[in-house]
Order: sequence, then structure tokens, then C-alpha cells
Amino acid sequence: MQKSERPHAPRKVTGKWLALLLALLVEAAFVAVLIISVRWQNRRPEPVTAELYAPPPKAPVTEAPPPRPIPEPQPTPPVPEPQPTPPAPAPVVPPAPKVEKADTHAADIALRARQEEERRKKDEALRKEAEREEKTRRSARAAATRVRIDAGAGGA
Repeated sequence: MQKSERPHAPRKVTGKWLALLLALLVEAAFVAVLIISVRWQNRRPEPVTAELYAPPPKAPVTEAPPPRPIPEPQPTPPVPEPQPTPPAPAPVVPPAPKVEKADTHAADIALRARQEEERRKKDEALRKEAEREEKTRRSARAAATRVRIDAGAGGA
């Protein structure tokens, strides 16, 4: 037999459609996991609250200008009949200043802060009391163990 100088024809590749299908399935699974994890981790933002410790600055109060002085009537030449003097114009009364309602927001904040401080102190006292009881319980347990050990050592 004589060998040919031409290379052999490549073998037919099998299973490439199956490999493509499996690759697409894995890619779809990755996309699904990504979408589910993003939706699962995405939480609605909580509303933001801020406590103000000082009331907002009030608008400056302007004082009313002082009333203009009333000009004095000029002397009239003497007349045989006295004429009545015209009545003086009524003094200008400035309007009463508007009274603003007290802002209770600052008082509410102070009340909440005081209640929070009282609750914190109460919790701290309860925690210290529990620690004291636990310490007493441990020392009593240790004393009982020592008594048992001493009783066991003394009898042997």
C-alpha cells in the first residue's frame, strides 16, 4: 500500500448541538439567579427622620415707627366771637401684634428624649440587678461545690 501525501479528512464532530444546549441552559440559570438575588436584596428605603434640638429661627420683629407729632395749631387773630377749636385727630393706634402659637414640636422632642433617657436608665438598672443576682448565684454554687469537695476530701 502506498501512503498518500494528502492529510486525512477530519472526523465528524458529534455532540456539538448538545453542548450548545447545555451552555444555553447554564447561562439562563445564571441570569435567573442574578435576577432573583437582586430582587431579593432590593429593599424599600425606610423613611428618614430627623430630630431637631433647637426651634427654627423666627422672623425678626420690626418695631412700628413712632407716631408723627401732631402739629400745633397756629394762633388765630382775636375775633369778637370765640370759635370752637376743631377736635384733635384721633391718635393712630398701631395694630395689635399677631401672637404666634407656640411650637410644640420642640417640646415633643424634649419629652421623647427624656422618656428615652428614663427607659435607658431603667434598662441599665435591670441589667445591673440581673448581673448582681447572677454573681450571687455563682458564688453560692461555688460555695456549695467547695463544701462538697471538702466533705469528700475529709471523709477519704
